[in-house]
Amino acid sequence: MGRTKSIPSTSTSLVEAWEKGGEIEVTRYAVRKYAEVIDVTESGRDMKPLITGMFEAIDRLKALEDAEAAKTGATPLDQILNGAADG
Repeated sequence: MGRTKSIPSTSTSLVEAWEKGGEIEVTRYAVRKYAEVIDVTESGRDMKPLITGMFEAIDRLKALEDAEAAKTGATPLDQILNGAADG
């Protein structure tokens, strides 16, 4: 049976992510959490479902971001420029 290293704790919870940005932020949180779990998983048997779940979450995130952009009329370039201005 594969071993799993300890997963680092994160300061953000699902509730906080939801309050911060709704479904988009929760999906981003899920992608980050999948990546953290994949990083510490040593079992090849466990990797496939984790990676599949992460890719599904990424696809969902892209769909949500595209829908939000269509609603606001923002182009991908606008999103990049606005993101750079915020940070």
